[in-house]
Amino acid sequence: SNIAACNWSACDPLALCCAMVLSELFREYESDLIRLLGCVDEKLEGVEIDPGSSKHSLPDAERQLKQADQALRQMENEVRTLPTEERTSVEPRVRQFRADLGQRRKAVETAKQSADRASLLGASNGATMLGRSMQDRERMMGAQEQLESASGRLDQAQRQAFE
Repeated sequence: SNIAACNWSACDPLALCCAMVLSELFREYESDLIRLLGCVDEKLEGVEIDPGSSKHSLPDAERQLKQADQALRQMENEVRTLPTEERTSVEPRVRQFRADLGQRRKAVETAKQSADRASLLGASNGATMLGRSMQDRERMMGAQEQLESASGRLDQAQRQAFE
């Protein structure tokens, strides 16, 4: 770090103090970001294990992604205020965090699409089909049979009328 290599007699005490505070703020934002990304990962793993939990887990994950984005923006703001030497050593980490955040966003979006698709098509346990329960399906099939039977009788009556 700049502080360890600093010649104390040549350093401005105010600048040194500010650099230390900025570094502490950066580390706080970084630890918050890491914690939030971990929470998002836990939510995604939970949805993989129990797809039914997506209704609550995915909105939580989206909220945590927004908080992580805010923490990352604060980190980026702190990086801009750091001396050039410190900035160049920290910028690659910030870029990696930005990439990690993008990957988590894509994963959450994919999980949301999968949950929406499963909701639309119905559960894989066979109790629903195309979003309809088996009772609805049976009722619909019965109505279809009645329509086909009535159509057949109408066709037969038409043929008799023409004869």
